[in-house]
Amino acid sequence: MVKDDAFTWNVWYLTLGFVAVYCLIIYLYRTGRLGINLATFLLLGLCAVEAAANMTMTGISTTSRDQYVENNDATRAVVAYVEDDRDFYRFEKTDRKAKDDGAWMNFHTVSLFSSMAHEDISTLFTKLGCEASTNAYCINGSTPLVDALFDIKYSIYTGYNEDPHAKAICESGDIRLYQNEYCLPLGFMIPRGFENNWALEAGNPILVHNQLSSVMGTDRLLTQADGFTEGDAYTFTVPVDGRYYAYSDNTRTSEIKVTIGDTEKTFEKVDRGYLMELGWLDKNTIVYLEAVDDTATMVHAYKFDYDALGDIVGQLGARPMQVNTYDDTHIYSGVDVTEDGKLATTIPYDPGWTVRVDGQTVPAAKFLDRFLAVELTAGHHDLEFTYIPEGLKLGVRISAGALLILFMIFVITLIVDGHRRRVAESGGGTETEPDGDEVRCAETAA
Repeated sequence: MVKDDAFTWNVWYLTLGFVAVYCLIIYLYRTGRLGINLATFLLLGLCAVEAAANMTMTGISTTSRDQYVENNDATRAVVAYVEDDRDFYRFEKTDRKAKDDGAWMNFHTVSLFSSMAHEDISTLFTKLGCEASTNAYCINGSTPLVDALFDIKYSIYTGYNEDPHAKAICESGDIRLYQNEYCLPLGFMIPRGFENNWALEAGNPILVHNQLSSVMGTDRLLTQADGFTEGDAYTFTVPVDGRYYAYSDNTRTSEIKVTIGDTEKTFEKVDRGYLMELGWLDKNTIVYLEAVDDTATMVHAYKFDYDALGDIVGQLGARPMQVNTYDDTHIYSGVDVTEDGKLATTIPYDPGWTVRVDGQTVPAAKFLDRFLAVELTAGHHDLEFTYIPEGLKLGVRISAGALLILFMIFVITLIVDGHRRRVAESGGGTETEPDGDEVRCAETAA
């Protein structure tokens, strides 16, 4: 959602200026001081200037085709390397060209850019510390917890991943594939009270992560590292080797520059509330964070606890759903349930899903009010998930009816036109003999 503080004073004045010029041109045309051709030319020119100004301030730079498709073949190669892994899993590409790289290069992914993006999913991503907006969500800011929850088994890196909890699988050119140590299946049984007790409205991603730790009875997933603010920069020294993140408490800060040794990186759009991934850092490394846009640097750093994640994954993954086969619209799977409960999946909920348990259609439930789930009794169950877009069957019937009506109109038109031609040929096309008066008048005139 766009907030008022996203518009600086110069945006308002520039907008008012454009409106004033538009009104002036229209006024001069209406009063006859400008001809239609000149007024049209001025309006089109002003539109071009406005579009150029908007692109300069809000657009993105262009790139060549060679740069845009660079490493695409290498990405496809590392994805193909694990195609024998027949289980369902997702990839994430940390250095993406776009949020739809998965659709472009044909691998399962979490990130999405679409006008049909689920608003509830975008909201959840924001709560978990990932970047999201009205029509997109992605893994920028994702922690190993997010990767585990969303069945992200493999990560695609441009370069090296220094995290020892990621296993190197293969490489092609500059692209390297890593397998994450912790990953939940597509579906898993959740403990009673899990959804009610996990407070997603805790306030910020740090609290949401640690609130889940409390629900599962583990140590905190994110622990704050001691640091201090001096001038415009926040500084902390890494107390122990580990994976670190930073979070800005200032919602007016949109850009933060991070300096780690000789390396600098600028995180943009941090006002969206996502976690800044600092990566795997060695003990005694000094890290500087500074707001770029003249706002107060209100930042804290946190270390991620893999041991706590292992406990959580161990509990949630104790009763996994085993995917047997799947395609774009069907998933066939099985699960062993020790006690009555809810099977949760990370498939976005949609009314078009039909769930069958042991061959019987059952009502689909929701997990976290966002994902597809189903209530199950104790025992072994064979599951079938089938997707048909809501309204598709009705749309097909309406389209078929419309085509039938159109065909009937076409046939009727042919019949009517044929009848008119026959009438014209039989009655209107023969000449009539002149009557006697007309002949006598002609003779007299002669």
